Amino acid sequence: MTAIPKKSLIYLAVLVSLILSSCTLGSKFEIFNNTENEIKITLGQKKSFTSYNLNSGKSLVFDDSDFLEWDFLEFVEISIPDRNISWRYKPEYISHEFGEGFYFSHWLFKLQLESDGSIYVIEPGASFPQDAHVEQPENYPLKPNEISV
Repeated sequence: MTAIPKKSLIYLAVLVSLILSSCTLGSKFEIFNNTENEIKITLGQKKSFTSYNLNSGKSLVFDDSDFLEWDFLEFVEISIPDRNISWRYKPEYISHEFGEGFYFSHWLFKLQLESDGSIYVIEPGASFPQDAHVEQPENYPLKPNEISV
């Protein structure tokens, strides 16, 4: 049996290290509708957008595999057709300390929409709905930068 040369082992170790260190975890975002109305969420990027309907008391998960990375969206619009109101936001980055990491899989960030249009970040591992909001990341709770009535 022949021994593997030390130089080859070093190259192999460097290659494995590069592969593992270049793997970045994707992100998933779960948004909970804590209003008393059905809402329509529109996520916009460049020249395209995607819309979802979400009943009161329900949540929706979207992730970067849908090309919907939260802080890279150009806008998020949430409308409440029954109240004839819509809120428009520019999503802001959420630090990973406010997310839950799943080993070699993804980060999960939980968001909760309130009746006044505020979007709160929910503590990792907590269930919806949350009445007492924990310390928020910078720029949160997210407030609409445009309101249409």
